[in-house]
Amino acid sequence: MESWVLKIPYTDGVLYHVKEGDTIYSIAKEMNSDVFAISEINGLKEPEYTLPVNEDIMIPDGRLNIK
Repeated sequence: MESWVLKIPYTDGVLYHVKEGDTIYSIAKEMNSDVFAISEINGLKEPEYTLPVNEDIMIPDGRLNIK
C-alpha cells in the first residue's frame, strides 16, 4: 500500500520540484516570481543560489503558466 504525504505551504505560492539544469532565474521567469523572494524564503545564498536538485522549493506568489 502506497502512502501519501500532504504538503501544506506556509505562504501563498507554488511548490516547485527542482530538476537538473534549473536555475533560480529560469524558475522565477517560469513561475512569474522574483529571484530575491525565492532566495529569501528558501535560504539560498548569493551569488551561486545553489538549488537542491530533486527537492521541492517554495515559489512565493508563484503562478503556473498554463496554456
